[in-house]
Amino acid sequence: METMFQFQKAVPVWIGTESGTCNHLVGFFGSFSTEKEKKITLFVAARSYYRVYVNQELLANGPARTAAGYCRVDRLAFMAKGRVSIAVEVLEADKPEKYSNDCTLEKGMFCLEAVDEAGKVLLASGEGERLSARELRYRICDVELMSHSRGIIEFYRLTADFCRWRIDGFAGKGEQICPYAEQVTFLERRAPYPTYEKAAVRSFEYIGDWETGGETAETTLWYYPEQSIRNGMRRCRRKTSICRR
Repeated sequence: METMFQFQKAVPVWIGTESGTCNHLVGFFGSFSTEKEKKITLFVAARSYYRVYVNQELLANGPARTAAGYCRVDRLAFMAKGRVSIAVEVLEADKPEKYSNDCTLEKGMFCLEAVDEAGKVLLASGEGERLSARELRYRICDVELMSHSRGIIEFYRLTADFCRWRIDGFAGKGEQICPYAEQVTFLERRAPYPTYEKAAVRSFEYIGDWETGGETAETTLWYYPEQSIRNGMRRCRRKTSICRR
């Protein structure tokens, strides 16, 4: 049986202005301070996907899946002292076909609450101007689908300071943050949480597919041009063959 979840103060929000493309990536930023070291718990819900960073370090990626009209809430605990920066990337996934087997393709939504061990709410979405937001343009949104029934691939154009907002917030005026207009029912997460253990990589050889022909094996390097792909699996790739080492 599912268990409903109730936030203390947080309400679901989204930005009031979006570019005309599908697949908006939006950054939400907030901060608070604590004099003594405390256990902080973040309660996070989002559509379609989120990544949350605490003081620039990745804390979690979610949420667990559920049906349309519902959203699961993740409980993420960590120890903190001093200034705490909370930065969350939220992807609103969509595509013209309106079919996906990995998310519901509903309108983007974000709800967050930071609570200390005494139950005091330190930060909450929808509470005054404690959170700021901006659409993040470093993820290219009009790119190829992973398959006809899944979302888009991840394709980024990064600058040296692309992640500075995760610790300093946004310079200048951000986007307008508005209450989420549709009804959403929050559910407790039931799936186990990943550990996010770091795995060392000794070397990175290439990205590609194998092609065999006769006695020669080649690696095909796929390059993704920046054309809009709006018709499912219609290809817009250019490939270059390079010899295997």
